[in-house]
Amino acid sequence: MKHFPINVNITDRLTLVVGGGNIACRKVQSLLEYGAKVRVVAPDIVDELAGMGGVELIKREYRQGDMEGACLVICATSSEEVNRTVHEHALAAGLLVNVVDQPHLCTFIFPSVFSRGDLLISASTGGASPTVAKQVRHKLDSAFGPEWGEHIQLLGEIRAELKESSLDIEARSQVAKKLAEPYIREIIRAEGIEKARAAAQQIVDEALGQADQSSR
Repeated sequence: MKHFPINVNITDRLTLVVGGGNIACRKVQSLLEYGAKVRVVAPDIVDELAGMGGVELIKREYRQGDMEGACLVICATSSEEVNRTVHEHALAAGLLVNVVDQPHLCTFIFPSVFSRGDLLISASTGGASPTVAKQVRHKLDSAFGPEWGEHIQLLGEIRAELKESSLDIEARSQVAKKLAEPYIREIIRAEGIEKARAAAQQIVDEALGQADQSSR
């Protein structure tokens, strides 16, 4: 089964997690890392999950109304009946749902991911083999060092500056291409972010100087 790749902003949005075991705990940790508000419903909740801040804990069996206000649903229980019920209720409510280790009950799946700052890279096998997806992630992890995250942060800073500059769209595009060149990351790796920032600023200043001369 093919899944459409999409990154979703869940900051300050409610997500429902049905289940209170170790797997549910890991899912909650991941959701919190991306700024979600989390509601957990389960009759039994592991201590680590119970001790997490910012999580709404409802210690009882799942009820259909628990989905109210949620943007997506994750079900991590050992009960086939609960898993199927949550799946059906989510579909009826038009919500995305993931039932752990039950691909046929999922409308979305979790890829294996790692990040370098704002650079987020994911690998997925469509649920066929999470182990292989992790192997791919580890290979990618070794190929993308921390300089990638610093480079992207620098690009974001300068992009905001370019949008406020006098450069036209074409000139901004050319500057952006130069700033994205691998040698900027080489500077970061060898000499640090401040040296790279100076090199990037020089590119911007040269473009502004050329634009100024052509307008005279």
